[in-house]
Parts: sequence; structure tokens; C-alpha cells
Amino acid sequence: MLATSLLLPAHVSAATPVAGAACSKAGLTSSTSTKKFTCIKSGKKLVWDKGTTIVKPAVAQSPKPTPTPTPTATPPVSTPPEVGSPCIEIGAFFDTPNTRYVCNQESGKNVWRVWSPNPTPTQSSTPTPTPTPTPTPTPTPTKAPFKALIPLTLPVAPMGPITFANAASMASSIPAQAWQNIQKEIAAHAPVTVPITIDIGPNTKTTAEQMIPSINREYQLLNGFAVPPTYHGVVFSAFDEKWGEEQAVKVARDLGWTPSNAVPVDGILFNVRNQCGFNNGVAEDCYGGNSLGGILAKDGFSTYGVQSGGGFDAWTIQNQYAGPMTQVTHELTHNMQFAQFTGVAMKPGEFTRSDQFHHSSPCWFHEGQANAIGIPVFQPTLNDYLNARDGNIQRAINPGTTVSLTDFSAAGITAFLVGQDPLTCSNPSKNQDYQLGYSVGYAATEALIAIGGAQATIALIAKGAEGNTWDQAFQAVYGISWAEGANYLGQILAAEYAVKPIKKS
Repeated sequence: MLATSLLLPAHVSAATPVAGAACSKAGLTSSTSTKKFTCIKSGKKLVWDKGTTIVKPAVAQSPKPTPTPTPTATPPVSTPPEVGSPCIEIGAFFDTPNTRYVCNQESGKNVWRVWSPNPTPTQSSTPTPTPTPTPTPTPTPTKAPFKALIPLTLPVAPMGPITFANAASMASSIPAQAWQNIQKEIAAHAPVTVPITIDIGPNTKTTAEQMIPSINREYQLLNGFAVPPTYHGVVFSAFDEKWGEEQAVKVARDLGWTPSNAVPVDGILFNVRNQCGFNNGVAEDCYGGNSLGGILAKDGFSTYGVQSGGGFDAWTIQNQYAGPMTQVTHELTHNMQFAQFTGVAMKPGEFTRSDQFHHSSPCWFHEGQANAIGIPVFQPTLNDYLNARDGNIQRAINPGTTVSLTDFSAAGITAFLVGQDPLTCSNPSKNQDYQLGYSVGYAATEALIAIGGAQATIALIAKGAEGNTWDQAFQAVYGISWAEGANYLGQILAAEYAVKPIKKS
């Protein structure tokens, strides 16, 4: 058996020492939690001394490690084109959150360039100034929110017998009521005098005198809202297409669209050429229009293609009210839409006032309003209006395209009206539903005009310029929610299209 013994260390004592009490052996030590006592000889006795305080070392604490933040995932984005690299389609855009690129033609090659509607001039170097003491900064005043010009009391009251509640049952009366409301609004306002310049190609058969009266009528209609301070039109048929390109660039430069950067020039040329059909590089017929005022700082500017193919000169005196010439005020209305954003700061991803407008409203409204105001302003009689109106409301779907709206029930139309995202729907080449703005959007906006007038539809845009969403703007202008309004419009349009459906391609 292995025997073991337990030895206590010499400094441990079973009894707690007391200063002056007897102890057994000199030099013996004993400790409490706070003092260390030593056995000393005092005279002939062995006693505990007064003791010395035990200083406990501070326990060093290890610092807690700072957690490494988890990096925020960056959503993948398409790689922007390299400036100077080849591109395909002149005038095509590539957008990033802060930069827009455009395909530009230079020396016979198509290359990407950074696009700017108003390029910043190159600044000369400035000598380094002598440092001066920094004054105490003055607090920056808070900028007041943008306040749009709206010459109406909101929400608006019905202008006549048609209301949201009864419009579906009065669907057949809506076209006439809309035309009459616009004539009343024009008569109720004073004329607005602005400089109007119409440049017409030397071989194009029309006159400025046919255009200017209707332009003045629309300015009068929208008296009190923000409007372009000048208006310029460049008008050309296929015989003058090259002249149209040159004249449009000249007007843009005269209006301050600086030629120091060639990109804006290519943008104008792309728009002019896009208004014509070509065969082996030669224009065969021109049509439609482009509103370029949304790119300029403030002035109104449109280009107009005049149909002349097959011996039909669409803009002559004889054919003035046949329908195609309503393009004059259709494009002017687009300029009026953009004018509501004059003075409003751009958001990321916005480069023009056109972008600002398109981001504030559903796409059916963009072309729908341009027809619903432009056509009745141009047509002098109700019969002329109805003839031009039906061809647009029933406009067939473009051949080779498909659209999402195939169910023309009230529910189907309502779903179409509320289902468009303003931030993504405004590109006609990518969104085939955009074409429905000329027909279904026209019918919807016409119903709004039959209820509350044309100025109320411009107030929708002005409220959007103030920063309101479409839902908020609709509530402010009409006093009902957009959900309610869309349901009413679905019922109204279902009743109309049941009688006059969309034509087959």
C-alpha cells in the first residue's frame, strides 16, 4: 500500500490571527482576505504584529472584439458602355442611376458618348487665391417646396351633367360633353400671347396660318398654368426630310441647345428620321410628330411630319380637319405636360423634363391626354371632332405586336389602368402596351374631361410636379381615391367599347 500525507503550506493557519495575540513561532505568517500577519517577539512573548494590507492586483480584462459588419449586397447592374466604344442604333440610350449614354455618329462610326441636354462649358483655370480667414458660416435657409401654378379650386366640381357615378350610364354622351367642356374653358379664359414660329419645308403643302390659331387656342385653354414662353414648329414632308433635319438642328441651337457637344444633335436627327419611312435611304412618306420641348430648358419645340404619299396631301386647306393635322396640338399638349416641371429639381435617373413627367403618371395618360386635349382644341365643330375621335379611340393594335389588355370588361380595363408602373412603362420600344395610350388612354382621359374639364387633367400633372404620387394627385384633383376613379373609368370604357370596339389589325 502506498501511504500519502497531506502537508499544509506554512503560511496557512486554522485560526484567524489577531494583532497582539499570542503566536507559536517567530517568523510564522498568516493572512486574512485583507491583511498579512507575522509572528514577532515582543519582550519575552511571541505575538502577532499589526499586519500589512494586502494589495490585490487589478484583473486585466480582455477587450471585446468589435464585430465585423456584414457587407450590404450590391444589386447587380448592367455594365455601362465604355465611352468611345461601338454602338448600333444612333440615338439609342443606356441609362444608369446617374448617367445617360447615347449612341452618337462621328466620322461615319457609331460610338457611345455621355449624353447631356445642356453640356457644361469648359472653365478656364483660375489662379489660386490668397487664403483669407474663414468667416462664421451663415445658416442655409430651408428651401421651400416647389409650388405649381394651378388656377383651379381643388377638388373640382363636375362641369356638366356627367359625374363619376353616372358616367357609365351616359357613356354615349361623353364625347360631345368633353368637346363642349373644352370650348367653354377656352371661352372662359383670356388669350395668352407668346411668340410662335412655324418653319415649313419649301415643298411641303401647308401653311402656318392653318396651325397658329389652334396653337393660340390651347394656350388660352391653359391660361394660369405653366406654359412654354415661346413655341417653335418645324414642318416637313418626305420631299423636305433632309431640310427638316437641318432646320430642326438650327432651331435647337437658336434656342440654346449648345452645339459644343454633338450628342444632342444626333438625338434631334434620330427623332426627325424616325418620323419618316425610308427606301434605300430616301424618305418615301413622313407622319406623326415629336415634342422636343421636354429636353430644352423651357421653350416649346416640336417637329411635324406631313403625309404626302399616294397623292394625299394631309395638311392642305381641303384636308385640314380630316384628322392628321390634329398632330399640331397633340405635340403642343406634350410640351404643356413638360412645362409643369419647369423649376423642379431632377431626381436620380432623370435627365429632362420629359423624364420627370413620364415618371409621375401612368403611361396610358401620356398619349391619352395629348389626344383628349389636342384633337378637340384643333377641331372647330363637334362633327369634325367626332369623325377624328372615333378613328383614334378604336385604333387597331400595331401589326406584329401584342398587348396585355384583351379583356374589355370593366374589371379588365380597370386592371390595365392601375397596372402600369410609371418608372418602367414609358419606353414604347420595350412596352407594347404604350400604344394603347392613343386609344384606351384617350377614352379614359376624355371621360375625365367630360366630368371635370381639361384643366383638371393638367392639374393632375402639376400636383405630380409638387412631389405627389399619382394616387395623391388624383385624390386632390377629383376628391375621390384613384382606386375608386379607376373602377369608375373601367365601367365607363367597358360601356363605350361594347358599342365601338377596338378595330382588328
